Amino acid sequence: MAVRLDATGLSKLEKKLTTYIELKGALSAAQAAVVFDGYLKDELSHPGTGRLYNKLTAKRNKKGRFQKRRHYEHRASAPGEPPAIDTGFLRASVTVETDLPGGAAQVEVTAPYAVPLELGAPEYGLQPRPFFRVALAKAREAMNGAAKRARPGKRRG
Repeated sequence: MAVRLDATGLSKLEKKLTTYIELKGALSAAQAAVVFDGYLKDELSHPGTGRLYNKLTAKRNKKGRFQKRRHYEHRASAPGEPPAIDTGFLRASVTVETDLPGGAAQVEVTAPYAVPLELGAPEYGLQPRPFFRVALAKAREAMNGAAKRARPGKRRG
């Protein structure tokens, strides 16, 4: 099994995190990508345990004035935790492509702030909030377990 994590242009906030999964064995690359996609979205679905923010939203009316203010609270993630969900944009930016040449599959996070969240951005005072590598490790463990269960072996008794 070969799994490659490609995070190009880490200094730019606009870059993406991508993983290419090529599997030989019990699971196809498409199945592995779907498994990884599930673990990735699960990592991005938990509330944080960090600082609590009071947020105020407003819309502009037809005259350009602000109206319809709505107040809500957001608990951020602590450093080392996966990012806490707020708007859902990061989770919604996860895409899966399964029909690549050679039977490969691609899972991509296209949010412009995905790389700084994953690896941290010291120049902005942002400590890492790993989600991609954590989900990849969990998915790899689950896929290895599935591959072991799928292998015919000696049965006892």
